[in-house]
Amino acid sequence: MTERESRTESDTRENTLRVAVADHVRVKDESEIMIDFRLVAIDYELWALGKYLDVLEHQLPFMKEQERRQALARLRNRHLDWPDTEMELQKLDELVDNIVPRLLRSPFLVSLWSVYEAAVIEIAGHLQREKGEGSSIEDIRRGSFLDKAKKYFDHVLRFRLCTDDPQEWEWLDMLAVLRNAVAHSGGRIAAVKPGIRSKIDCWQKRNIGISVSYGYLTLSHDFLQTAYGIVNDSLSDLLSRVRALE
Repeated sequence: MTERESRTESDTRENTLRVAVADHVRVKDESEIMIDFRLVAIDYELWALGKYLDVLEHQLPFMKEQERRQALARLRNRHLDWPDTEMELQKLDELVDNIVPRLLRSPFLVSLWSVYEAAVIEIAGHLQREKGEGSSIEDIRRGSFLDKAKKYFDHVLRFRLCTDDPQEWEWLDMLAVLRNAVAHSGGRIAAVKPGIRSKIDCWQKRNIGISVSYGYLTLSHDFLQTAYGIVNDSLSDLLSRVRALE
């Protein structure tokens, strides 16, 4: 990512946060200003995640270069013969080019999904109280979190969880699967169920930034940027519709 692209993304997030904060201020009349802080933490969490992704990608090249320099210095001090040196250099390339980015980027996906899931639960609870519903989202027993959330919003709250764009739901489902692969197996493909592996294989072929390197799930910056945009847009739309009820 270039410095100009980084600044553009950062400015976009700053504008998004300003708009979100402005949404909480309502002018009832000339003498009374109403400030609505319902669900405001979700806006701040989304903003912070975006900033974190910007910082991560800005620092990653520096961290990789530092690791390479330090490893080469250690290697010179070991006075190995050429075959052993070549093997160590191959290990260094794998560390710098694949392992470091993977270990830094994968936790972002886990955090992103945590924010989405917690936000949906919080919004569902808010609507439950507003509508006086007796059952909560936790009362839906079967299915994945997304399946249970959609059932609860559709049939109990009678309020749309997502937009009508099928790509949004497809991406949310994909993020949930990938998050579980990272959180439960550290991204080790051999440790995921065959059905999940088949999905990951299909997603790899779409060239959207998902790959498998030396048996580990690897996610590109472009993929995380798109994932963040999907989650941010989905929750922002949901929040706007909830706040428009009053």
